[in-house]
Amino acid sequence: MLRCIECNSLLSKEEKVCAECGAQVETKHSGAAGYFSKLVTALFYLSMLGILAALFLEKGPPLTVSMLVTCALGFLKKSARDGVPEAVRKH
Repeated sequence: MLRCIECNSLLSKEEKVCAECGAQVETKHSGAAGYFSKLVTALFYLSMLGILAALFLEKGPPLTVSMLVTCALGFLKKSARDGVPEAVRKH
């Protein structure tokens, strides 16, 4: 289900403009912010693999470092996702 960020009204997938408030509907991340968000997401999942490697491998990265990096990337991932302007969010 799609909702308008401006007025929170329900939208169909075909709508380009909100019928209630007239806001433009965009669902794609664009530009450098979208690429940055995708990069941070990929690094976050790689750091999760680093945690698994630290648990099971002796020559892997230290567990505390892996956990700190994963936490930092988790916060950055949320900030990057929230920082990309969108007119519609999926609920």
